[in-house]
Amino acid sequence: MSQTSLVYTNEKHLKTQPRPLEFRLQITAAKTVSLVPVGADCLVAFDALSQAAIDSYLGTSSEFLAAALDATALGANELALLVKMNGQCAKLVGAKAEYWTADGATVVAVSSAAASALTASTAKNECAVGSAGNIAVKFKDLTGIDAATDGQILVTLYWVAK
Repeated sequence: MSQTSLVYTNEKHLKTQPRPLEFRLQITAAKTVSLVPVGADCLVAFDALSQAAIDSYLGTSSEFLAAALDATALGANELALLVKMNGQCAKLVGAKAEYWTADGATVVAVSSAAASALTASTAKNECAVGSAGNIAVKFKDLTGIDAATDGQILVTLYWVAK
């Protein structure tokens, strides 16, 4: 969804209206997805991420801790995304994930409000903006997602720019 440029006449709206940022993931095999369109920039994880993988993707040092994205936090039917925003995110309002089976008959939706930080070793729906302005989100209870070999996941982040 693209938005046209708009200059608000009420300056309070400029920094309070969240923008949606969507990532559409095509499930290609169990715990395997491809981004649609190709080239969208986020790191998707169904299983635990190491600190080295997090830091390498974001280009930061411990902005999000691996303990928040460990095997307990990312157990069965759970999903995490890291989004490199290059410092552009000032505030995260919330996030949602929707999973559709290939035939579109089954839809599972979960959402979360923003937290000040992701909780370590805990499976929960939460999202946070890091100290360098990047985003991390994790979702639980996406029933059937680990075994799915086809279908789509739509993740929408609601954020405010600096």
